[in-house]
Amino acid sequence: MAVNYNDLSIKGLVESAKAIYGDSPMAALAATQAILESGLYKGKPSNLAAKAYNLFGIKGKGNNGYITLPTTEHVGNRNLRVNANFAKYSDYKSSFQAHKNLMSKSRYANVWNAQDPYEAFRYVKDAGYATDRKYPELLSGVYDKYVAQYFQPQQQVDE
Repeated sequence: MAVNYNDLSIKGLVESAKAIYGDSPMAALAATQAILESGLYKGKPSNLAAKAYNLFGIKGKGNNGYITLPTTEHVGNRNLRVNANFAKYSDYKSSFQAHKNLMSKSRYANVWNAQDPYEAFRYVKDAGYATDRKYPELLSGVYDKYVAQYFQPQQQVDE
């Protein structure tokens, strides 16, 4: 079955993450990050997701250049509002591939070895993915509410 990477529903993002990472903690992490970073958990995608196909808040240059948008960075004990260049992609599949490429960097090695999504959430923060000290908690909340149901083991029914 082909994956529709342009399906910006919760289920669509989970299916896209599983297509890239399989049924693993990395897929749970990617789906959860896409839902959180794109703002989809609020009901509609952010400008970054809608205009630049960037589901993960990845900064820098994408396969379609970049877009400059305001963002909040947590530095020390302060929140600073700054403009940043975010990667712009040609489609959502490219955004997922960019996430996988980023996660392939050596600083994210522990994330790949996570035994469960919650461990992956802590490791991705420790590796420097986000500046928000509460990033693992934010991911956990989104995962518990929107994503976990798609990663629960299937119950065997005795006949």
